[in-house]
Amino acid sequence: MVEHNSFGPSNQQNVARADAPRMSIRESRGETKNHSADLVDVLVDPLTLSGSPPPPGPQEGTDGDIEMLSEESESDSSVVELAGHLHKNSPSVERGGLQHYETPPSYATVARHPSQGEDWQRYIPSHPVAEMQSHQSPLRSPPMPRTVEDHSGIPPIENDEGDGRGQNQSHGVSPFNGGGSGSFSTPYTRVSQSTVPTSTSERNPWQKDEPVLCQVCKSKPRYSKYGRSYETCGLTCAAKLEEQKRRCPVCKEKPRATGSAGTLYPTCGFRCSAKLNPPAGSHGMCEQCGIKPKAVSTATRKPYPHCGTACRDKAASVRSEDVVKGKCNTCIVCWKEQSRNQTWPVCMTGCIELALGKAPTIIEVPRGHARYYTVSDQFEKEWDTRDQERPTIRHIYFIVPNQHLHDRFAQFKDHLGQLRFRAKHLNEHKLWMGTSQKCQIGDSGMVDLCSKAECKLCNILMNGVVPQTPNGAQLFGNSNRADNMIPAKGKERTARSMFLTDVISEKEVEMTIEQFMNPATSDGTHGHSFIRIVKRGKFGTTHDTGQLCVYVQDAILPRYLVVYS
Repeated sequence: MVEHNSFGPSNQQNVARADAPRMSIRESRGETKNHSADLVDVLVDPLTLSGSPPPPGPQEGTDGDIEMLSEESESDSSVVELAGHLHKNSPSVERGGLQHYETPPSYATVARHPSQGEDWQRYIPSHPVAEMQSHQSPLRSPPMPRTVEDHSGIPPIENDEGDGRGQNQSHGVSPFNGGGSGSFSTPYTRVSQSTVPTSTSERNPWQKDEPVLCQVCKSKPRYSKYGRSYETCGLTCAAKLEEQKRRCPVCKEKPRATGSAGTLYPTCGFRCSAKLNPPAGSHGMCEQCGIKPKAVSTATRKPYPHCGTACRDKAASVRSEDVVKGKCNTCIVCWKEQSRNQTWPVCMTGCIELALGKAPTIIEVPRGHARYYTVSDQFEKEWDTRDQERPTIRHIYFIVPNQHLHDRFAQFKDHLGQLRFRAKHLNEHKLWMGTSQKCQIGDSGMVDLCSKAECKLCNILMNGVVPQTPNGAQLFGNSNRADNMIPAKGKERTARSMFLTDVISEKEVEMTIEQFMNPATSDGTHGHSFIRIVKRGKFGTTHDTGQLCVYVQDAILPRYLVVYS
């Protein structure tokens, strides 16, 4: 590739004759032309047009070996004017955005940009030797062409000062264009003063990249050693990452299933496996089981909501139970917002404070509420007797205790939880306690407490459960056994009452009923806070009766009142 140099229109004052005789180097020295390939004429460039490499240039130290023009030349720019005169009548071919004029081998090559006029011309040197001159030649060198802005996109040639050893050899330029240390110079001009960008990015090459962060904590860089980079920053995050990899990618809760041969499956079970890889062409999974794909009608090609008749019938029965029981979880105070409290069936928008402002009182939980069926199911399930029918529940009330009773229960629970050696023995129970009453509280529309001293029901609502000595507060896991503890006078009424309480216990001492009823022979019955009544088997086995005797008042808090008959 030969470097292109551009220049403007020729000087009209120094116009050379087109047919002026030109002498080659050997003719000026009186030598005879033996072969056309050995001729080096000023305007002839047979090697450049044929694509062959140029012959080696002259050596330093020669005087007058190269004569660019004849002494009869009228102007130093005759070569340029002659090239511009010949390009008009020559056929042209467009190459790489430039219009090249195919001239005979005895003429120079002239290129014109198609977007410019005829005055804009580019002169391509025929041969590097023809463009070089000796500083000791008696003739003057051709004038430097005028610099014109380049539109070809070819980077400029930097003619910097250097040692002349190939610093400016880009784009096929001859290495004989050395700097001031050599005897030869090149009349190439800079076609553009613009700087060619080396990169489209504005990033500083000396700027360090930001470190890749840990996959788990996302705050520290990854650990690397001996050229190897790990996924985490340390062993702690590595253990967490390993635990995450062993979890099911679908539910993200259960660990991945492991086969008998130690094979680790991608999911925890069939349900998550079906969600991870649903069968091809399926319309989703069954709404009931979630394992099998939905069945598709052969006539309409529409999917059914279930996989088959079994899931269809099961879903119908579940819907009927939901209609009967209901899934209402609305606040029982305002009946507007949903209850999100696990303990209180009220919302958090001031309804708790409103209820505590009227404490102690009871609020009826209507039939159809989710809390109603939670309590009723527990009551009926734990009525464990064969010779007695299950009672009928009439009303279920939520108990709003006094603020100081609620606070004392919470403080006692926190106190046991903070003790290191007692926290592991901490137990939470929901136990039943039967009681008698002397008023009509609990009947339809009766929620006001009485002031009778002998009414145990109202005394418990106002003051909490007070353990009595020596037996303490008798609490039971079976509702029928709590009913048996009601005094005979309390059973005269048609409707009976029973409390469902929350109990916090620790270090429960196991005793049989014989040991408990005979404190003289027991292991200090009154010195314990919680006593569990058990039965001893023939071979030393122990069976829990579900009865718990509590001697700490702060450990018991009534939650619900069940009225049954």
